[in-house]
Amino acid sequence: MNVTLVLFLIVVGITLVITGWAARRTRTTVQFWAAGRSIKGWQNGLAISGDYMSAASFLGIAGLIAFNGYDGFMYSVGWLVAYLTVLFLIAEPMRNTGKYTLADVISYRMSPIPVRSAAAFSTVAVSASYMMAQMIGAGSLIKILIPSLDTALKPWFNWTVLGTKLDPSITLVGVLMMIYVIAGGMVATTWVQIVKAIFLMGGAVLLSFLVMLHFGFNFGSFFDSIAGVKDSKSGLNFTQPGILYAYGKTQVWGVDKALLENVSLGMALILGTAGLPHILMRFFTVPNAKAARQSVAWAMGLIGSFYIMTTFLGFGA
Repeated sequence: MNVTLVLFLIVVGITLVITGWAARRTRTTVQFWAAGRSIKGWQNGLAISGDYMSAASFLGIAGLIAFNGYDGFMYSVGWLVAYLTVLFLIAEPMRNTGKYTLADVISYRMSPIPVRSAAAFSTVAVSASYMMAQMIGAGSLIKILIPSLDTALKPWFNWTVLGTKLDPSITLVGVLMMIYVIAGGMVATTWVQIVKAIFLMGGAVLLSFLVMLHFGFNFGSFFDSIAGVKDSKSGLNFTQPGILYAYGKTQVWGVDKALLENVSLGMALILGTAGLPHILMRFFTVPNAKAARQSVAWAMGLIGSFYIMTTFLGFGA
C-alpha cells in the first residue's frame, strides 16, 4: 500500500477520533459554539496558529519567496505584524463581551438587524473564500500525492452540480470539514486545528533542517548562494526588493507606484487579519481576557517561527 495513503488515513483517523470525543462532550449551546469557554491560552494559541498556518501559508508563502525573493517574504512580515493589532485592540474586548459570534459583538452596541445582516454576509464571503482555497489546495495535493485515492473516490463522488462535475478529492476534503464542524462543534474544531499546527510546525522544522543540512548549517553560504541567483525578468538577485514590485519605474500622483502597492498590501494584511471571522471567534473559547491575550502571544510566537522557516523553504526551493 502507498505510504502516503497510509499516513493520510492515519491523520484522518486521528481527527475523526477527536471529533467523536468532542461530540460526546458537546451538550449545550456554549459548548458547541465556544467550547464551553474552557480552552486554555496556549491551546487556543496553537489552534489560532493552525487556523493561520494553512496550506496557503505553507505552500503559498514559500512559493512567493521562491519566485519573488525579498518581495515575497514581505507578505509573511505583514501577516505576523497584524497580530499586534489583534493583541492590543481586539482580543480582550472580544472576550469580555461574553458572546458567541462576531455579529453578537457588533450588534451589542448597534442596531441589531442591519448589523447582523452585514456581519453574516461578510462572514460567509470571507469564510467561503478561505474555505475554497483550502479545499482546492488540499484536494490538489491528494491528486498529486495519492492518485490512487482520487481514482478510488470517483465512483463515490461522480456528481454534477449546476452543470459542473465535482472533483472527488476536493469533495472529500469538504465532507471531512463538515463532519468536524457539525459533529464536534468548537471543541473538535479547536483540537483538529491544534493537531494541524503541530503537523505543520513539524513539517516546516524538518524541511528547514534538510535545507540547511545541504549548506552545512552555514547561513552565510546559504544567503550567498541566493544572492548569486538572478531573476530572469528584472535581473535582480533574490535578496533584493523589486522583483515583484518594480521600484522607480512608474509614478502615480507623483508617488512611486511600487511604494503605494506596498503600503496598500501592508494595510490589507494588518487590518484584514483583525477582521477574519475564523480568527476572531477563537477568542470566545477562552475563560477570560488574560487567556485571550495569552492566546495571541502564543500564536505570534508560533506563526513568527513558522514564517521564518518559510524563508528557508522558499529560498531553498
